[in-house]
Amino acid sequence: LTLLSIALGTNLYCYTTYAPGMSHPYSFFLCAAVLYYTHRLYTSSHLKYFYILGILLGFVLITRPVNTIIALLPLFWAVHNISSLRSRFQFFAQNLTPIAISFVLFIAVASLQMAYWHHTTGHFIHYSYTGEGFNFLQPHISQGLWGFRKGWFIYTPIAFIALCGLYFLWQHNKKLAPAIILYC
Repeated sequence: LTLLSIALGTNLYCYTTYAPGMSHPYSFFLCAAVLYYTHRLYTSSHLKYFYILGILLGFVLITRPVNTIIALLPLFWAVHNISSLRSRFQFFAQNLTPIAISFVLFIAVASLQMAYWHHTTGHFIHYSYTGEGFNFLQPHISQGLWGFRKGWFIYTPIAFIALCGLYFLWQHNKKLAPAIILYC
């Protein structure tokens, strides 16, 4: 039911079928993979999941830079109180070498995009959204959520249901709720 809702209740089908050049389907896959391997990292403690996450986050960055915010999930996964935050810091302190290797893998993947930008524009960083931006003093949040021009809930109503589901996540899984809410 969840997969059917995502396939038919979001723009994923349209982007996959009619506009495959857009980054959205690839971003969806990469973010789902980050979720999957984050869960695997903390349930199995195999070091290879650090490396996989480093590579995946590099691909997230070069696919759609704004989605790199998903890196918050591996950092705060199942952190729900001060004790779990301390445990997370200890876990990271015990795994500095795999984290460093993961960062190198992340940079290696990200450098592919930077090399391409340098080759095509002469600059290592290229901002392709010229004229677009976010004004923190006038954020237009209601138009972004409900507006008919680009409203998230207007064009993807299933997202509103998913956002309401955060309440039930909080009720049923308080360990994961803070990381997911922080990401949202």
